[in-house]
Amino acid sequence: MATGKKEVGGLLAYLYTHDASLDGGIEQSIDGYDPSAKGFKLWWQRVCWICRNPGGRFNGFVLGYLSDGSKLIFKSGEPYPPVSYWTVIELKSGRRIFGYRHKGRWFGWSTKPLRVAICSRPSLSNTQYNLERPMDRKHFFGAVRTSIFGGSLTSFQVQGMEALLDACAELQVPDQRHVAYILATPMIETGGSFVPGVESLNYSAAVLKSKFSGRISAADADRFGRTSQHPANQLEIANRIYGSDWGRMHLGNNASTDGWTFRGRGLCQITGRANYAKFGVVSDPDRAATLPTAAIIMVRGMRDGSFTTKKLADYLNDAGTDYVNARRIINGLDRAQEIAAYAKKFEAALHD
Repeated sequence: MATGKKEVGGLLAYLYTHDASLDGGIEQSIDGYDPSAKGFKLWWQRVCWICRNPGGRFNGFVLGYLSDGSKLIFKSGEPYPPVSYWTVIELKSGRRIFGYRHKGRWFGWSTKPLRVAICSRPSLSNTQYNLERPMDRKHFFGAVRTSIFGGSLTSFQVQGMEALLDACAELQVPDQRHVAYILATPMIETGGSFVPGVESLNYSAAVLKSKFSGRISAADADRFGRTSQHPANQLEIANRIYGSDWGRMHLGNNASTDGWTFRGRGLCQITGRANYAKFGVVSDPDRAATLPTAAIIMVRGMRDGSFTTKKLADYLNDAGTDYVNARRIINGLDRAQEIAAYAKKFEAALHD
């Protein structure tokens, strides 16, 4: 229900959809999508994809369902491909409206407050979220402020954790241990800032020779690496250590500039054309370093095993809780004990 950058005037305004993905400059991987469309073409383009967000202006001005202040409180299923997909949105007024999408078509919005369970599920264990009882985030942030952050939180930390919690809800991560480990990971990956980053390639010539000897020649290491005579040429470094045969085989990089274009970005950084394509940001790589995209990438990657083939359910399941080896989801056992300690504290805050 995000209001787009462009507006269609007149009566047509009541028939189009507000959609951040269509209007916000994010390229669509659908033949015929024109990001510069205006007038009737813009309206028709929105109508063609109206199943993405039905009749924003109609909902807002005819039914009175204004999108300002609304929030998504429940999703079930995956929007891509759109086979069976439920959403529940809570409006600023407190009224809840629902949508059901089946094979690309939306059905209905509720005009009554939902006073019953959103969906029918078996009773949940202590390690799972109860979807009928929204999480008390104020209580959560109060708990982690004391137990993890030494009594104070920056706005960036709050925004980063909010984005991760939203992504966990959107992608149906019901186990509190999974959520706790997701939240713990940026304590190391971002140094606790929870700000998505862009990879620094400010390597010295000596480090390039020792760390990437098979991917960059000694001559290029001296030429592009940081020395007392010149700064590092990070663009050239990226195109060499992430390029050539190694880059094609391991990262799917096939253009001479792909190393730099698809350098690491995110809360837990993704690298290489293939990984950017996997998460739908190959046409706009910088999105991987912005919220909420970085949060969605991180949660989906950890949930599905997209980073190292290891996933959350491999280590946090009915058989036990192994926060230490869960580090293999991202990066071997690097600082695994530290992240495990943070995960236990996040779990306690989620469980309280």
